[in-house]
Amino acid sequence: MLTITKAAEPACLKESRTQYEAVHGAVSDDAWESPPGSCKQAMREAAWLEQGGLCAYCMSPLSGTSRANSAHPEAGGMKLEHFEAQHAAGQRTLDWDNLLGVCPGVVVGRSAGESGTNEAGTAHCDTHRGHLPPERQFLSYSPAKAPPDVSALYRYDKLQGDIQSDDAGATQDIERLNLNLARLKRNRRAVLDAIRRQLQKDASTARLLQLRQHYAEKDKDGRLRPYAGVGLWYIGRKLRQR
Repeated sequence: MLTITKAAEPACLKESRTQYEAVHGAVSDDAWESPPGSCKQAMREAAWLEQGGLCAYCMSPLSGTSRANSAHPEAGGMKLEHFEAQHAAGQRTLDWDNLLGVCPGVVVGRSAGESGTNEAGTAHCDTHRGHLPPERQFLSYSPAKAPPDVSALYRYDKLQGDIQSDDAGATQDIERLNLNLARLKRNRRAVLDAIRRQLQKDASTARLLQLRQHYAEKDKDGRLRPYAGVGLWYIGRKLRQR
């Protein structure tokens, strides 16, 4: 995961919250119906920009080149997620720092994993979490809330691409988000393999710093490289070994 720095909330979200509180006295879980579609579009676009176009949990790319395709978010590749679930923290339903941009969370099409099984329809990220019993939906660490720095909680297996942690809460979050789905593991491993190929040609400190910049900086459209956190973890590890 990558740490997300939240910017100012969209003005329409503040307006919707103020209007809801004026009528109902306090925000509750059904307040999510109050912002109009245009406001939810603005929220998707704002979250996309904050996150560099990557899912807050798995770091896969969200839809859109420089803005999220929020007209059809489920098909287009982006949803808005309440980190603290609405049923558990209804009063935070319209809090911007509780809202994250996430991928659809379902593998589309055939994808044979290491086990040879068909992964089509397999859920991950908030979709997997949402299918759990309510008492098991709690997550310990939000990528948008520091401390701690969530990027420092996780590491990645160089051979298999697993996401791992020595922290019990982070390990539980990995399981509840199903982040070790075979397709996600392969995608993370591909990032690690690509970096290793680069370092076989030039493993100098200067090259490591160039690669770190490559994964840390957004492109001209505001997008980070897919699974950027994996690359930053590996490069940071190599630099610390110098």
